[in-house]
Amino acid sequence: MPEFRLGPSSGKAASDLRSDRFEGAIYVAGATCLEGQETAVAIMFVRAQVISRGAGRSIVSAAAYRHRARMMDEQVGTSFSYRGGAAELKHEELALPDQVPAWLRIAIEGKSVAGASEALWNAVEAFETRADAQLARELIIALPEELTRAENIALVQEFVRDNLTSKGMIADWVYHDKDGNPHIHLMTALRPLTEEGFGPKKVPVLGDDGEPLRVVTPDRPKGKIVYKLWAGDKETMKAWKIGWAETANRHLALAGHDIRLDGRSYAEQGLDGIAQKHLGPEKAALARKGVEMYFAPADLARRQDMADRLLAEPELLLKQLANERSTFDEKDIAKALHRYVDDPEDFTNIRARLMASDDLVLLKPQQVDRQTGKVAEPAIFTTRDILRIEYDMAQSAEVLSKRTGFGVADAKVAAAVRQVQTADPEKPFKLDQEQVDAVRHVTGDNGIAAVVGLAGAGKSTLLAAARVAWEGEHHRVFGAALAGKAAEGLEDSSGIKSRTLASWELAWENGRDLLERGNVFVIDEAGMVSSQQMARVLKAVEDAGAKVVLVGDAMQLQPIQAGAAFRAISERIGSAELAGVRRQREGWARDASRLFARGKVEEGLDAYAQRGQIVEAEQRVEVVKRIVTDWSAAREEAIARSQAEGHDGRLRGDEMLVLAHTNEDVKRLNGELRGVMNAAGALTAAREFQTERGVREFAAGDRIIFLENARFLEPRARRLGPQYVKNGMLGTVVATGDQRGGPLLSVRLDNGRDVVISEDSYRNVDHGYAATIHKSQGATVDRTFVLATGMMDQHLTYVSMTRHRDQTTLYAAREDFEPKPEWGRKPRADHAAGVTGELVETGEAKFRPEDEDAKESPYADVRTDDGTVQRVWGVSLPKALAKGGVFVGDTVTLRKDGTETVKVDVVVTDEETREKRTEKREVQRNVWTAELKESADARQERIERESHRPELFRQLVERLGRSGAKSTTLDFESEAGYQTHARDFARRRGIDTLAEVAAGMEEGAARRLSWIAEKRGQVAKLWERASVALGFTIERERSVSYNEERSETVAVQVPADRPYLIPPTTRFARSIEEDARRAQLASDRWREREAILRPILEKIYCDPDGALARLNALSSDSGIEPRRLAEDLAATPQRLGRLQGSEHLVDGRAARGERTAAMAAFSDLLPLARAHATEFRRQADRFGYSRGTEARDG
Repeated sequence: MPEFRLGPSSGKAASDLRSDRFEGAIYVAGATCLEGQETAVAIMFVRAQVISRGAGRSIVSAAAYRHRARMMDEQVGTSFSYRGGAAELKHEELALPDQVPAWLRIAIEGKSVAGASEALWNAVEAFETRADAQLARELIIALPEELTRAENIALVQEFVRDNLTSKGMIADWVYHDKDGNPHIHLMTALRPLTEEGFGPKKVPVLGDDGEPLRVVTPDRPKGKIVYKLWAGDKETMKAWKIGWAETANRHLALAGHDIRLDGRSYAEQGLDGIAQKHLGPEKAALARKGVEMYFAPADLARRQDMADRLLAEPELLLKQLANERSTFDEKDIAKALHRYVDDPEDFTNIRARLMASDDLVLLKPQQVDRQTGKVAEPAIFTTRDILRIEYDMAQSAEVLSKRTGFGVADAKVAAAVRQVQTADPEKPFKLDQEQVDAVRHVTGDNGIAAVVGLAGAGKSTLLAAARVAWEGEHHRVFGAALAGKAAEGLEDSSGIKSRTLASWELAWENGRDLLERGNVFVIDEAGMVSSQQMARVLKAVEDAGAKVVLVGDAMQLQPIQAGAAFRAISERIGSAELAGVRRQREGWARDASRLFARGKVEEGLDAYAQRGQIVEAEQRVEVVKRIVTDWSAAREEAIARSQAEGHDGRLRGDEMLVLAHTNEDVKRLNGELRGVMNAAGALTAAREFQTERGVREFAAGDRIIFLENARFLEPRARRLGPQYVKNGMLGTVVATGDQRGGPLLSVRLDNGRDVVISEDSYRNVDHGYAATIHKSQGATVDRTFVLATGMMDQHLTYVSMTRHRDQTTLYAAREDFEPKPEWGRKPRADHAAGVTGELVETGEAKFRPEDEDAKESPYADVRTDDGTVQRVWGVSLPKALAKGGVFVGDTVTLRKDGTETVKVDVVVTDEETREKRTEKREVQRNVWTAELKESADARQERIERESHRPELFRQLVERLGRSGAKSTTLDFESEAGYQTHARDFARRRGIDTLAEVAAGMEEGAARRLSWIAEKRGQVAKLWERASVALGFTIERERSVSYNEERSETVAVQVPADRPYLIPPTTRFARSIEEDARRAQLASDRWREREAILRPILEKIYCDPDGALARLNALSSDSGIEPRRLAEDLAATPQRLGRLQGSEHLVDGRAARGERTAAMAAFSDLLPLARAHATEFRRQADRFGYSRGTEARDG
């Protein structure tokens, strides 16, 4: 299966190019993969049409138009040229199946992509003889605008490979993009390829015995053969649409987008009436620009009907949006609406109704930057359905947390732990106290429990002890995981019978394997389960009277669909935490794993950079070569170690694993690594094996990966009975054929189990030297080699950097981490937000050099991180730099902090005499502040300290440290919008379950009493705050009412020019302002206010005394207004010191509880802090200082 790739203008022949395997298809590919632009919400659009002569169409003409090329229809001698639209063509490929007949190979040899397409379709035209012949099927598919061009190309290649070429079909496809409307045209032949040309359009349907299926009729006693269209029917089209959605969803998730396409029809989704019709690039572009367009009457009627339907039921659009993403903003709503509505008036009306819809829920209002006035964060919305799903999920968790009857006595738990520790006398081990505490936690009395553990913390091991304890109390224990390999790993490590969550749900829907009261249901890798699925599972457990145990790590790979259910539930019900990392053997590596778990990617990568375990090169090709070299050396070391240990150089299989983000990189790495194995003579008895991805060559000694969950029976290995494999399992090929020489793969899995597969029993395998990061979750090997690319985020980085026991090395290419181009423009500085960088120069110059009368003004040049030098101007710059202690060479943030009115001399010219004179005029002048970020000396020390870091380190941290964390509506439960709907859901839930309410009246009364107590506490807090404010006011009134005597002024004549008996003091150590400030800070009233503030500060800050001192300093600073002080503290609570607790899951529930309590108390601090500063200003006159006073008089 050679792969041919050439650019559309390169003119190279296919024979001149390299050839290698590519997932079971031949690609004649062209165009370059450039960075795309991030734009709108992903659109699900797939349309099919048949190109036929009966409609007066030519397949050669269609191909020429799509390839934007000149082609000749050899049957009629007509030339078609569409070169004018070449700019729209971004990529083109001709994908052929594995078995390509000689005549077609010869026909496309040496041709460009368009030339190969021309040869193919001329052959189709020549073969079809009917005047009304159907020639080809075309698919038009809209591409996700969220993906870059390279990412979209990879997406289409995978779809074509999995759904077309692996089935023996041709795929001639082009990528068009004009005015932001990316889409592909994909044409496929309607007949199979044969050595003589093309085969029949209809083929027999084969039965289980491999023979044609027959239907007996009165006139056909032997049965009439049942035929089907070789190229597929309506059901095939449905399967392609679902396949496209699944493939696109995977690529969107890999790129870090929380968006989901749905391959079902709108009717199947419950969205009747809003199906869309493809406009084409020209009409789509004109529609976006607001240009009035001509539509065919049928199209116009259809679109108007669609608009009318949305006017009547705008909630249909909200439902579709919720199918794509769990939360969205107004821009997403507008873009979704633009798909269906062209008329501006209809658009405005529908949008207004959407924004006023009862189904739309405002989760978080718009956030505005108080300094710039710009929108910092858009308003976030969801739908009532999504909110209800996650609310019900939380309620199920609450119900389960209050359910009892699952407890195991401490003595039995201890006995279970001892049993597991001594199960293998040759390899005894000991659970540490953290793991034992976790066993006690999950075997507690409640109906739900969670274990949060870092990668390699021993989560699976403790579940083995928990299973023994549960079974000792006669509880049946079942396990589940999202991925098949994870379910297999759970069963192997803990002995808990496990399967995928999808398998469990399917069984429950069909009334099979239902959970029963007293069962325990364990979900491993729970961090990857979406909110929708988690809600369904928790409800099933709740209804069955069972217990659920969630085990996972919220920092590992995120759910493909919306939500972060595991994190939300574990924070709500509490969890046992395993912060100890046991997978890595070296202490520094375990520390680095903890850093990755906390999202501290920079510190984690730095640990590996210090040890030279980050390798960079210019191009990805060079990086791949380095990985192959290092892998080969590691393999030789592993063989030598095996020989030294007396194992004859045999490897277990779990010594090494190469990890990459995309399937394409994995395929390339597998090919290179397998080449090393071949060259070393490590592979024997090679033979071809038909896989789902095409023909692969496997040999004894090959590493193999299984890509699909399956249970099967292999007729040629009946001794093994029913076999099962899970998606992501790895193994080593032991033999490749049976006694008759047929292909039969015998595989020794890494867990020690043997599996035998043939082309008929299981095909979804591939080479397993390298694997995707997603496939590696849950795996443990001695050494890993990680290929880093720009689409990775902190979760993928965490997983990839924590799979090893002994060593991991990260490899990166500079071309993958180049910054995005700025489209020829320098970034514009936002002076209100601040310009940060190295201060390279200061001085004075004319702002407008051509103005002869202009005076020179101070300026400062700042070099930002991207190398751009930004010049800022301002008279107050020198003063700001001096006040901030900033010098040339330091790193500084210069921020425009408002304006001031000043009088300046302005040169004016008399209109009549043309004489120049100066006038005093009031002008507005910018006020600058300078904040020292890092001194030049400190930066030099840091550079020397970080000299071990590679050049790419900053880009690696920026890209690999991106958060791909999912959120739930529960993250907004403190917002008023959420609380309103939650109360409504609670009320409805109560009405629907009166029997439960009657049975739990005592519990309800307790909740009401708790509510009353909570409200009483809130009233007390409000009164306390009011008392403080009233106290401040009373103090002010007292200072006025008790000074009723009028002071009289007495004139005293002082003789002039008399010598002083005691010379007057004309210089003072402190100003009046400072003396007055100190006097007020020492007053009894000030100390009373401090006594009120101190208990609140103790709840919030680790150092309350230091926090109080800083608050006093800020409150008594005449340059800071009280309102601004409160706003600054609200934005940066850490300004007064380090906060209590931690927000990181890995730091423990107690630390998170302390942080939650601190932030709750912080809302009480803000009004008191503002009142504190306000009272300082009110009392200024009483202590002999007026804000207008600037200095003492002599």
